[in-house]
This record gives sequence, structure tokens and C-alpha cells, in this order.
Amino acid sequence: VPGEFAKQYPNVKFHSDQPMPLEFRAPKRIDVVGSFLLGTYLRSETVVDVAMELPMEPFQDKDYVNFRYLNKRAAYTAEVFRQLEAFASCAATTKAEKVGKALLADASVKIASIQGDLYRPCIELRPFGKASGDEARWVVRLLPVAAPDCLPVQKLAPVRNSVRAITSNPDGGDEAWLPTAHYNSSLLED
Repeated sequence: VPGEFAKQYPNVKFHSDQPMPLEFRAPKRIDVVGSFLLGTYLRSETVVDVAMELPMEPFQDKDYVNFRYLNKRAAYTAEVFRQLEAFASCAATTKAEKVGKALLADASVKIASIQGDLYRPCIELRPFGKASGDEARWVVRLLPVAAPDCLPVQKLAPVRNSVRAITSNPDGGDEAWLPTAHYNSSLLED
């Protein structure tokens, strides 16, 4: 991920603007999840949540520390958005591209946040044009999720610290790290 990546996508928030290694690969799995799958949605607008399981290869053992996982997750989401946006806007030339173009022809692609958390983006596909009538009030949300064994669950307990300070204790002693329960639970939620 280049250092100027965050500037290219102002709707995607990163905790750090430092370059990080991230080789893009296709999602490991894609599954429909949530209330639409269960038939329990209540809103007038139908929301279909689609989980994209992130591949394990771009992640390292300690990515749960200091927002590295969230930064890589945001960068992955931005790259999927870039590819979908380019695919939807390019002129189809081959038969396969025409089929894919037809799938996104009447949909807008945008980046949104999950539950208002700007550091956890998702991608929304919404119909417009002929497909946006009253009978088609729906949105598909692509939600990046971690593989079950990507994050060490035992190290993300509410009493553990996963956000370390850059500076050390001026007295030179070991500093008691405060628990980061909210941060840990946001990682486990994925």
C-alpha cells in the first residue's frame, strides 16, 4: 500500500499514513450474512450483507496491535472499491466484461462505514436508473471480515492492551498498560 493511498480515498480513514505491506488477493470466501439471509429484516429498504473473508496472506502475527489490522482492512476495502468502481465505469469490450458490466450497470458503488465507525469501512452497491423504483429499494453491503484464525482471540480479551504508546515511561520502569476493551471488541466483531 503506497503512502499516498489514504489521500486517494478521503472517505476511508486510516490510523496511520505510514506505508504498510499489503498484497491484494481475492477474498477467501464470500457469504450472504445477516437479517436478509434469516428473513428477519424490518426496514423499508432491504439491506443484503455480504461477508468477504479477507485472505490470510497479507496479515502478520502482530497485526492486531496498534491499529495495523484496521489499517490493512481499510486498505483492502479501498482496493475492492477501486476495482468495482473501475469495472462499473469502464467500457466493456469482451463478452465476459459485458456480462459483469451488466451486473453493475444500474448500481452505484460507494464507501460507507459500519455502525458509524469511520475506521471500519464497507462498500455499498445501490441501484439507480431503471432499477431504483419503489419495488427495488435495496442495498448490498460488502463487509470485509477476518478469517476465523486471523486474529489471536486470547490476546483480545477485554482486560488486555492492544494499543501501545510510542513513548516509554520517563522513569525507565515498565509502564502498566491500560486495557483497550473497545478496540479489542471492534477487532473481534469482524
